[in-house]
Amino acid sequence: MDIRGSRSSAGRNIRRDGAVRRFGVVTLVGVLLALTGSVVMSGGPALAAPGLGLDPDTNPPSATTESTIVALENSSGLYGGQVPGVQATTPYPTSGLQDQRSVTTAQLILSTGTGANDRVATYCIDLDTDTTVGVHYELDSWTEANVPNLPYVQWILQNYYPQEPAQPVAGSASQKVRAVQGAIWYFTDGFVVNRFYPTERQAVKSIVEAAQAAVDPTPAPPVQPTLTVTPPTSGTPTPGTPFGPYTVGGSVAQSTIAINADTEVFTDAAGRRPLTPGASVSNGQQLYIGYDPAVANQGFVLSATATVPAGNVFLYDGANPPRTEAQKLIAATDSTVTLRAAGTLVPPAAGAYELSVSIAGEAGGDQGAIAVTVTCTLGGWELSRNLTVPARTESGTRLLVRLDGIVDGASCETVQTADGSNASATLSSSVLTPAAPVVIASGATSEVLLADEYSVPVAPTGTLAIDVRVDGAAAGLQSGIDARATCVVGSATVVRDVALAAGSTGTTRVGTFRGLPVGAVCGVVSTVDGRNDRAAFIGSSVSPESITVQADTTSVLTLTETYGLQVSEFRVDVVPTGAGAGLQGEGSVRLVCTSGDAGIDPVSVTIPAGLTERTSVGYVSGIPVGYSCGSTLESDGANALATLVSSSVTPEPIVSVYGETGVLTVSLDYSKTAPGPGPGPEPGPQPNPSLPSTGFDGSPYLIVAAAALIAGLIVLILQIRRRRGE
Repeated sequence: MDIRGSRSSAGRNIRRDGAVRRFGVVTLVGVLLALTGSVVMSGGPALAAPGLGLDPDTNPPSATTESTIVALENSSGLYGGQVPGVQATTPYPTSGLQDQRSVTTAQLILSTGTGANDRVATYCIDLDTDTTVGVHYELDSWTEANVPNLPYVQWILQNYYPQEPAQPVAGSASQKVRAVQGAIWYFTDGFVVNRFYPTERQAVKSIVEAAQAAVDPTPAPPVQPTLTVTPPTSGTPTPGTPFGPYTVGGSVAQSTIAINADTEVFTDAAGRRPLTPGASVSNGQQLYIGYDPAVANQGFVLSATATVPAGNVFLYDGANPPRTEAQKLIAATDSTVTLRAAGTLVPPAAGAYELSVSIAGEAGGDQGAIAVTVTCTLGGWELSRNLTVPARTESGTRLLVRLDGIVDGASCETVQTADGSNASATLSSSVLTPAAPVVIASGATSEVLLADEYSVPVAPTGTLAIDVRVDGAAAGLQSGIDARATCVVGSATVVRDVALAAGSTGTTRVGTFRGLPVGAVCGVVSTVDGRNDRAAFIGSSVSPESITVQADTTSVLTLTETYGLQVSEFRVDVVPTGAGAGLQGEGSVRLVCTSGDAGIDPVSVTIPAGLTERTSVGYVSGIPVGYSCGSTLESDGANALATLVSSSVTPEPIVSVYGETGVLTVSLDYSKTAPGPGPGPEPGPQPNPSLPSTGFDGSPYLIVAAAALIAGLIVLILQIRRRRGE
């Protein structure tokens, strides 16, 4: 079982075992150093600032990164070479320089990312390895650094710039950095400044000689603050059970915990006291991580702020792949640094699950999204993943997912929850191999294949039926009816024409149309409404107003056409004739109109008295077209003065015709009535009464009048006598 602690020796081995790269800006000098007899050769840069050879590294820090190079300040340069075999106490050499070149000097500024004042000024202690802005570091020990003569370097840092800003006395900040860096490289790498640069050489040499005179070669290293996490030394993580203990150690008393995503950390083995991110953790505290095979990268990181004295070293932490090593740095001043240490749960040996999806068939590549759920369980532990194959994924077989770290013995079930069928592709076959859930075995991969085959879909269709219903008083009298059904789906339109024969009654199915697209919205309207001279068109309606075609279903639209009877009118003319015309009284004629078994209420038309010539006496309206009307003389107008000799009505019967006014002519022939005994009927009106101009014609009327006159005179005489006698 591989349980890792807070520091990785692998990163340190990378630093020691990587190929050596020259660190500095190369300047070719084609000059024979005649006085020294040395050949000046090109070499790698000691330091590369942005714009001077290396671009910044953009790799993010790791969870345990404690500092990162953020700047290079006070840059300058030296020219010289290395003297093999030089010792810390060797007087500053005047000859023997090899691999002479220009090297860049600068202070490298580290930041731990915890605030504006979080700056650590450092010098290089590894001339032949490069670095750049963005490279990540961690605080480490002199032993891990494995750099010679660090006591001399520590003394220089304590007595020179920037810890002692006034030393060396002369020069700018960059010149002081150049002198101090040159002296440090003498002790760590045997670098000597060429004597043809006397000013720079003397500045470096004076610092070297001061250190040689002052340093006890065996002083203790500077105090190194530490924060550690020691992982469990035995046991195997079990799903759902806290694993530990992870023991917190080091020199700091308190630290703050950051917990990885979806990780649970407890302060007890039973998992009853969870820690929350940001909680304070004491030195010596034991922590436990709740093991969940479904969660990757389970663990936590502790951090604490500490003062780091000058002389402590910073080593590359391996967080800038593919870089395998970087320049070793040493703190130039006392600084504040954030220490970090991690506890990581390394899952036990387990198995893996792999799901591949095969897409094939004529419509492969046109399907929609495919959804698959994978669920692995063991006891009360469960791992579930919802996976998707994007719509229109091309035909072929591809790995959809690989799940590592699945607990030995877990059962993994695969279920396709969406098969990708759409309007362009229909799932015709789906085979899961193996069909049963797979059981995970430690060290093995359980492979599952979902094979989906798609065919070009046959679009579902439905049926539309059109019924025509004839309604109203004139139903059955109408002419032929034409109608048009229109169905719209998307941008497509389907039109069907239907017809109903003349004289139809009730409800008739006039059309059935199959194979219409599902979802089509259909309606129907009449294009020829069937009106004629017998049937008047009243109105049209559709039930329902529109209908949507359903799969394998007959949808019915009913068109109702309503008709009333067409009507006409008759005019009644009276023609009086004969010697008695003008003497007759009032009369009337009665019309009875029928059509088969149907009829309308009888209508009487009055004939005024005394007509002497052809006269229109009235109109009869609302007679349905085609009705036959018979006429009867209800009252003939005969009286004491006029006797009806004969009568006739033409035509007999009269038939109502659409758009015409029928004329019913009533002919009446009158004679004068002869006088008889006794009072007779009152005479009819005399348009022009007159008496004969001569003689007495013995008219009874005159006799009656004379008798009345005589009786009146007798009454008058008697009345006069009575008044006189009184």
